[in-house]
Amino acid sequence: MKMFSVCGLIVLVLVVSTKGQTKYCCSLDQFEGVLSSVTKTTVGGVDGLFKNISYIFYDYTNNRFAMFVNDTTPSGTSESFVLQLYTETGAKIYKKNLRSGDCSVEVNSERFPRHCVPDEAEKMGIVSYGTTDNPLYAGAYLLKEDTDKGPLEIVITTTADDDCAPISLVISGPLNGVPLLLVAGYVNIRPGISDASVFNVPPECQGAPESRRRSASVVSNSFFLP
Repeated sequence: MKMFSVCGLIVLVLVVSTKGQTKYCCSLDQFEGVLSSVTKTTVGGVDGLFKNISYIFYDYTNNRFAMFVNDTTPSGTSESFVLQLYTETGAKIYKKNLRSGDCSVEVNSERFPRHCVPDEAEKMGIVSYGTTDNPLYAGAYLLKEDTDKGPLEIVITTTADDDCAPISLVISGPLNGVPLLLVAGYVNIRPGISDASVFNVPPECQGAPESRRRSASVVSNSFFLP
């Protein structure tokens, strides 16, 4: 089966309107936590179920992002480390295979966008998780887009406080021409970065040949899946 990149597809929709001001809210400038997702889609006429569990480090203050990734696809499992470093001229993306030690490097001209609820979203209201005696209040937002393959809908939830911490994401419909249903969410978010050395370039990646892309293809800073 052709390799399917959930992150790459989500980037195309959610990276818009995350630069600069927003009429809604933006997440913490620095945080880390566990991000998991399950995706049902069809690639090349073949149905597939894709699972992802990642521990992410988001650092808007210093324009950098890192994550440890565990993927399960119809073709097997993989473990990788992804590091994305930004400068004024663009980004450099390192992806290291944690099993083989191989590393690839990509460069592009993207700027580091802040994690914000897109201005194009419609606020659906405030919902609560847990019990009414001890609720966690969240803001729910809806993004809609008509595509030549049918309607696409994206629902984002964030904490309703000033932290605007991401909670969940649901995507249904054709994204970049590919039909899919994706459910993703964060748990155990903690403010700040516990270990800044995670942003050090792995020795296996230093001096590795670089390939240039017009935009980030492995990881990018959309609101939920960087």
